[in-house]
Amino acid sequence: MSTTTPEHRRIAFFGDDARLDVSAPTTQLVADALDAIGVSFESGRDVLLDRSGREVPPTTLIGDLADGSLLSIVDLGKAAATPPGLRAQATTTRADHRSTWWLLALSALLLAAGALGSLAAGAPLLAGAGRPWVALGLGLGALASAALWIVRSAPRGAGAAALVSTLTLAFAAGTLAVPDAVGATHLAVTIGLLSAAALGSVMAVAARDRVLRAIASTVSVLLVVYGSIWGMTLLLEWPMVAAAALTLGLVVPGIRFLPTVLLPVADGYAINYKHFMSSRWTVRGAIPQEPGAVMMEAIRPTVEVAAARLRTGTIALCLTAPIMALLVLPGFRDGGMMVRIGSIGVIAATVAALFLMPRHGTEPVIMWVSRGVAAVMVIEVAIAGAVSASTVSVTVLAVALLAVGIVAAALIVPLSKGARSLGWSRVGDKVESLSVALALPCALLAANVVELVRGMMSG
Repeated sequence: MSTTTPEHRRIAFFGDDARLDVSAPTTQLVADALDAIGVSFESGRDVLLDRSGREVPPTTLIGDLADGSLLSIVDLGKAAATPPGLRAQATTTRADHRSTWWLLALSALLLAAGALGSLAAGAPLLAGAGRPWVALGLGLGALASAALWIVRSAPRGAGAAALVSTLTLAFAAGTLAVPDAVGATHLAVTIGLLSAAALGSVMAVAARDRVLRAIASTVSVLLVVYGSIWGMTLLLEWPMVAAAALTLGLVVPGIRFLPTVLLPVADGYAINYKHFMSSRWTVRGAIPQEPGAVMMEAIRPTVEVAAARLRTGTIALCLTAPIMALLVLPGFRDGGMMVRIGSIGVIAATVAALFLMPRHGTEPVIMWVSRGVAAVMVIEVAIAGAVSASTVSVTVLAVALLAVGIVAAALIVPLSKGARSLGWSRVGDKVESLSVALALPCALLAANVVELVRGMMSG
């Protein structure tokens, strides 16, 4: 004689004290399942929420829920236990605190933008004796903003904005401190980058919050690298275009290399199995110690710092690309054949990599910033080509852009069809790897390094 076994669903109930995993028949109500396991549930006081935060009535059948569903039991009485006056006071204090930092960040950015705009336009305010005073005022403003940032504990979002604005003030002050002379622009950018890097290093050391410390240290390291490139080219008496091309060529390799230095962990957490399976232990070999259990409370600070560094470094590198591209674009028509090839290659490789790299990430901000920067670079190339080209060239450029747009729109369908997109994804991986590999060599060609080194050796 055979018996029929009812179908079951695995449901997890999560409350204030513990998590309970049950297996209940599909014909049973959620309320009955709670009664069966001894959980007190009172309608009107308690509610059930699924993973998306949607309320699940207790009269729902178990069979209407997906297998492995997680239901959270929320006590509305405890949620309303916080005094309204205390909540209102905390909200008001937090809002005022954030508004102060955003006002400071906006004011600093406006002052720095006005100073740099006046420098570029050659305004009378920056001529003669007025220029050192403007530089001194911006420098004192940067120091005051940095001191306030260090002393007061800023929220992370507003604190990052205030950090960027403070370093922008320091960059503007260092730039305006250089008097007019031959090659002054190259020297001014170098001094501005090193000034911002020095102030950023002090802020990174003195920061109280670990995430803000990670953001400040990441920006400072990038500024030091940029300042070293511009300073080296200045000492070698290379043109400013060479410094811009080398900086642009480091953007894509920097984004690819950045994740490898973000999460320092002990040797016991990561084992190189290929090395251990192919090499024998020697007397000089060190066996990694057992790290023990990985607890969320212990690794959460490390993960937060690594995520902040990744976000800050990627965004900073991406925003560098369109600025440096403006200085590289004249090489399309003014340089020799090798310079033209290098200029076109470094911009094409950077655009392709910035479009394709976000496929591997899950951070929405990084994805949109990377692709937005790539689109801005495409627009810069199109505008530069339209301004300096003839009518026939403009027509050819417009037709080429239209064809690229049609091809991109046509690729959306096959890319969205699951298994069929695997082939396109592999093609994208190859193009991305090729772009990362060719970015720096093309930048060297765009900087005309071969001729510059030949001239140095012959001179």
